This record gives sequence, structure tokens and C-alpha cells, in this order.
Amino acid sequence: NLKLIVKTVKSTDRGVAFLVHLGEKCVFHAGDLNLWCWEKVGKAKNNDMRARFERELEKLKKESMDAAFLPLDHRMETYQFTGFDMYCRNLSIENIFPMHMWEHYELIDEIKKEEFASNYQKRIRNVNKPGKIWEI
Repeated sequence: NLKLIVKTVKSTDRGVAFLVHLGEKCVFHAGDLNLWCWEKVGKAKNNDMRARFERELEKLKKESMDAAFLPLDHRMETYQFTGFDMYCRNLSIENIFPMHMWEHYELIDEIKKEEFASNYQKRIRNVNKPGKIWEI
């Protein structure tokens, strides 16, 4: 018998993020938990968002994840990689699956080229179409 454990953490937008343990495997789905910073909202709102995101991220640091589904959203312009990078630098994730890309799959190649991503770029999976399947 496999034991299934589901934990949630608060989202910084709507709903919750899910951490699912099934047997020896652990999968994280961020949902709308992200560092949603925007150029137009001002420093105070972005600082509040960062504090909320970091608070939830702290709850996940002890976990070792076989897979994590993380937002990578082009609409955030200069901040588009910020939350994704914080996840990847602060959490233990074997397979990183970008999501929330609105079919802007080129973001994956872009982040892999960034110097700040050098420690985790090989763990980012190339999500380039709906319905793609990986076995972990």
C-alpha cells in the first residue's frame, strides 16, 4: 500500500499550492504561488508580495522534490524569471517543469541561457507543447 500525503501552502494569488507525497516520490505544483511583481504597481506592493512569497517558500525548504511545476510568466516583463529563480535556488528539485507560460515556450530557452540559472538549468524540462509526457 502506498501512502498518499497532500500538503498545501498559501498562494500569493488565488487558491493554494500542493505538495504531494506518494510512496517515495514527491511532486510540487505551485498553482498561483509566485513572486508576482509588476513594474507598474510600485515598490511597496512588490515588497509585500516578496515577503508573502518568501514566507511560503520557507515552508517548502525541507522538502526534496522529484518534480516541481513552477510559474514562468512572460507578462511580468523584467520580473518574469524572478520567482522561478527563487524557487530553483532555494528548493531541492530534481525535475523542474515551467508552467503558466501562455504558450511562450521560448522562455525556457531564455532562462537556460541566463548566468543566474547555471546551477539548475540542466534540471529544467523542455515543456514545448500540451500533452507531453515524462516519466520520473
